[in-house]
Amino acid sequence: MNAGAGARQTKKRGNHVRLYLRIKDQLRDSLHGPRGGRDGVGEWKHLNSSLWLGVFSCFIVHYLSIMDDSNYAGGLIFNHFGKLADTAFAVITYGLASTTAVAMLKGVYVQQFFDEKVYFRNFDQIDIYSTLVVCIFLFGYSMYAAITALKNAVILSKSETAIPVNE
Repeated sequence: MNAGAGARQTKKRGNHVRLYLRIKDQLRDSLHGPRGGRDGVGEWKHLNSSLWLGVFSCFIVHYLSIMDDSNYAGGLIFNHFGKLADTAFAVITYGLASTTAVAMLKGVYVQQFFDEKVYFRNFDQIDIYSTLVVCIFLFGYSMYAAITALKNAVILSKSETAIPVNE
């Protein structure tokens, strides 16, 4: 290999390293906020409250849409305890799942990508990455369930056509 090709390859590798470091800094800033600036998403003190409020709102709207529906067929909780209990269980389950998943995702993210803290002691790499995959799925599914409940209540509900008053 000639000297020119080696220099080009070294320069190319250096560009990749700089790009990686820039992306890593941007991800850290989005989680923790820019150095000396405002907090990022991971440090936002209202994140858990916002998740709970969002899940609660979606399922309350869903409950209001099924409250008088005699044809509603829910799951196991509904069959034994009714619509209100089914809704309450959904709010609690998906609220806890989403906030716990976000907390664990923050821990995995900080530990694996920034080496700032060790959140998971005595975990192997496979365990940490498995936790990452499971928490991403858990958070995604919680958000999917809440949004689907809202969509079913608002878009797919059996609502009547509004008739103008002045006709």
